[in-house]
Amino acid sequence: MKYIHIFIFSFLILANLYSQEKIPLNHSLYNSWNKIEKAKISVDGKYVSYEINPAKGDGFFYVYDSENDKTDSVFRGSDGIIIPNTNIAILKIKPEYESIRKMKIAKKKSEDFPKDTIAYFDVQSGLKSLVKISDVNKYSYTEFGLPQIVYLKDYKSDTIKQDDKSQKKNNHFKDTYQLNILDLTKSDKDTINDVKDFEISKKSDFILYAKEIYDEASTKSKDIPLTEIYIHNQKNGSSYKIFESEGKVSNLAISSNGLYSAFLYTKDTSSVKRYDLYFYYPNTYAAIKIADTNTSAFPNDWEISENGTIKFSDDNSKLFFNTAPKIYAQPKDTIPDDEKFKVD
Repeated sequence: MKYIHIFIFSFLILANLYSQEKIPLNHSLYNSWNKIEKAKISVDGKYVSYEINPAKGDGFFYVYDSENDKTDSVFRGSDGIIIPNTNIAILKIKPEYESIRKMKIAKKKSEDFPKDTIAYFDVQSGLKSLVKISDVNKYSYTEFGLPQIVYLKDYKSDTIKQDDKSQKKNNHFKDTYQLNILDLTKSDKDTINDVKDFEISKKSDFILYAKEIYDEASTKSKDIPLTEIYIHNQKNGSSYKIFESEGKVSNLAISSNGLYSAFLYTKDTSSVKRYDLYFYYPNTYAAIKIADTNTSAFPNDWEISENGTIKFSDDNSKLFFNTAPKIYAQPKDTIPDDEKFKVD
């Protein structure tokens, strides 16, 4: 009995200590919880990348090198990946969570928020090889062919101002950028100004990009650009123009083999716009219109839609695009305000 009493007494003491150390579960703990996200493994199986993020706040991007049993991490890193057939990790570095939160509280416009920084590094060399590129609007990379990173850089960036002090803000259309094409094998970089958008051919060395420029001889208004579309061959550094017209283009698409391209074009300046679908393949020398609002294959009162994306099938034999019921402008309001019924 003596030993039983001692055991029970010891158990009660331990239970009491445990209950004192136990942290109560409530809402205050949520922000301290972390979760593993966006885990990926490289094509060759050598590297594993993932993120560890809190419920609120800044997290980390990690890369594990299985051959050398080594892990590197980047603070505020996100959306990282190992570029196929290389040892290069590419990722975004987000602005500080608190700085964005303060700007939201101050009702700042989203276009005034600090932009993401992209970064890349050789996993085998580690973070000593980390390169950061700030003020990036969009970026992409090749999956096969020449290993390259392609990105749009804001003209407000200090690096552009230093590289080309002659550039004046008024020389560029709104929402155009400097296109940068970085060859990872040589660390060489090509730049092209006045680029609105681009798409990269994932399995070849071609880039499709659209320029918007103001040409007094060709454009009637400073609000309507002269749009040019080019296909850039990174192997020889040449660009071939496939389209030129006054108006706007959107929804660029290029096939994985780089042979075919497509995009939407409109010359309308009203709030309701009608779009034409253009298609390019090498034998045409220039992009040709293959569909518009009058295409008989569409259901009655349907048209090409700018919403969604244009894309090619995996074998590049088909082109997919979006259609939708026609949108019409709202009729003009002809009733004075004092004649309208109002409900208090």
